[in-house]
Amino acid sequence: MKVAEKIDRKMEKVRYGVENTLRNPQSKIMCDKCHERLGIIHMLKKSVRVKKNTVYRVICRSCGHVNKRLKGAMGEEMEKTWKKYGTG
Repeated sequence: MKVAEKIDRKMEKVRYGVENTLRNPQSKIMCDKCHERLGIIHMLKKSVRVKKNTVYRVICRSCGHVNKRLKGAMGEEMEKTWKKYGTG
């Protein structure tokens, strides 16, 4: 496989993963209670000093609910989705 094809395939995976994450109300960047976006930058600030596979908390700015998230879970979820469709 040529390098350009690998890059195109990776870009397609990233594009789909981001679109699905932003539109899916059950995704990791949505509040568990009110299903509003938690904010990607807000989540990054909370998780930057946390080791992988560690639980961290993100407070929803809309309803105040404390959401527990596992660092690295979102990336693994995207990879599982792509493997399910045969493009992993």
